[in-house]
Amino acid sequence: MAPPVTTPKTIRKILIQSISLMVAITGLVISSYLWFSINSDIKQQAIEERQELKHELLGLLDITDSLMKQQVDAALNVLIANTQRLGEPRIVTNSASTPSLYFGDILINDSNALVDEVTRQVNGTATVFVREGDDYKRIATNVTKPNGQRATGTLLSKGGLAMKAINNKQTFVGQVDILGKPYITAYRPIISNANEVIGILYVGYSADISTLTKAINNASVLSEGYVVLKDDKGRIRAHSDNISEQEISANANESARWDIQSYPFEAWRYSLSIGYSKDEVATRVMSRLGILLVSLFVASALLIAILVWLINRTVSTPLNALTRRISDLTGDDGDLTQRFATGHTEEINDISNSFNQLLDKLQTTISETRKSTQQISSSCLQLSDISRRSNQAVSKQVMETEQVAAAIAELNATAQSVAQSATTAETLSVEITGVAGSTRDLVVNTSNLAKEQRAALVETAQYSDNLTQLSSNIGSVLSVIEAIADQTNLLALNAAIESARAGEHGRGFAVVSDEVRQLAVRTQESIKEIQSNISKVQNAVVSVNTSITECSTLSEDVEAQCERIANEITNLNDRIDSIRNTNIEMASVAEEQSQVTEQLSVNIETIRESAQDSARYVEETSKSAQTTSDTAVSIDKALSHYKV
Repeated sequence: MAPPVTTPKTIRKILIQSISLMVAITGLVISSYLWFSINSDIKQQAIEERQELKHELLGLLDITDSLMKQQVDAALNVLIANTQRLGEPRIVTNSASTPSLYFGDILINDSNALVDEVTRQVNGTATVFVREGDDYKRIATNVTKPNGQRATGTLLSKGGLAMKAINNKQTFVGQVDILGKPYITAYRPIISNANEVIGILYVGYSADISTLTKAINNASVLSEGYVVLKDDKGRIRAHSDNISEQEISANANESARWDIQSYPFEAWRYSLSIGYSKDEVATRVMSRLGILLVSLFVASALLIAILVWLINRTVSTPLNALTRRISDLTGDDGDLTQRFATGHTEEINDISNSFNQLLDKLQTTISETRKSTQQISSSCLQLSDISRRSNQAVSKQVMETEQVAAAIAELNATAQSVAQSATTAETLSVEITGVAGSTRDLVVNTSNLAKEQRAALVETAQYSDNLTQLSSNIGSVLSVIEAIADQTNLLALNAAIESARAGEHGRGFAVVSDEVRQLAVRTQESIKEIQSNISKVQNAVVSVNTSITECSTLSEDVEAQCERIANEITNLNDRIDSIRNTNIEMASVAEEQSQVTEQLSVNIETIRESAQDSARYVEETSKSAQTTSDTAVSIDKALSHYKV
């Protein structure tokens, strides 16, 4: 199954998609960074607000504690001074009632003048405790119960911190819970002369945390965070106004939704809890992130729009211009004189300059190729004309060769006739020996035969001269053919060079030119062979001419002998042997002449076949030249579509 055809994407589309993807990835990274950054900032803000509230509120507690302790110390000093003015402390036990505590002679039990004087002087509250077993009972106090009555007769809590200090004969200064209310107090043991703790002097002030409470009521972390102040018993003493005590209790177990930190205030054993809502942090993060993301989206859209405009200006528009110009070049007109304009970018300029250089080379190549094809066409026409004339010359050569063959055949017949005449002469010479009486007639006949032989030899010499002339003519024709072959070889070589310049279009023409060149080489080789054979024929003709000359000379001698025989018949017998020898030589020469003419006949046949081959080669050369000319015309026609 053929693969699906996909539509190629444009560079503009690819760049826009790539930039959009990069902007999207960058936006995602920036969004993640912003989320973490904003989340961290808001958490840091909440933590910083919590730390500020911690320092502020604990500072208020420290200030309150310090001021009140100063008041307590002052009040305790006043109480101590008042008791010292009364005298040494002592205790009088009575099993039936509460022990009696005296300072000097003044009984303190149920006498509130001492403590009220302290209150009058420095405000606050004061109490005197007497030891009763392991307990300490209030015997004089201005601390009131919830019903407004003095708390006389009540006991000091055994589990309190004050009790531990008193048992160690130490003064305790600090916050204690008195009847459910926080007080900043001082407990000083009353030590008898026996170094025993017999009672306690107490002064205290109700913890004034109104300023702290107001600060806590108005405090918050972010918007939903809150502050809670708890005492040592876990009771809520103050909290932010934006939350109720029920919600505070419920949030204590909601660690997933609230981040709460507790900070102890050791002086009072109080704890300050400050928390912020994780949901509020997330909401603030999303709100601020949403604003930033909208801004980022607008900036990204603006950036993409600017980049798209830049792509259109610097990439798409120049590329579209290049595409239109290339389409113009590949159209029917093929105007190669046009050039690519440069753009605003270095890459487009490089492409335009490279195309312009290519067009310069292409324009030059096509111009030179058209000139070369025209030269090839002209050369092929000349080659066709030369081939036509060569064909005519070869045809003439064939005809002349056939005439030479006929002449050689006649020469052969003449040679055979000479041989036969020589044989007859020998026979007659033999008969002359026996028939002396008819010698005169024989001499006459011999003289006639000698004349005929000489005439035949003259004719044979003429044939030999004609053959020599024809051989020379054949050599001239072959020289012409050889020159044509050389010219053909040169033209084929030039055609191969031009076809190589033509590149792919000239490949077929290169094959044809190579065949033409090989044909020219074979023609040259055949011409050389023909020239060699003609040389042999000419040498043979020279030999024949020599033999004919000798035969002519012999014929003249025979005629002279006949005349002398006629005059000197008496010397016939003496000359018969000479005649017989001469006839034998004549027969031998005639035989040699016959062999030479046969060889000439064979050589002439070879020349005729070579001439026919030359005619065929010339015909093939003409066809190749015509094919080359047609190819050159086709190339020129194909290149004529381009304007150079």
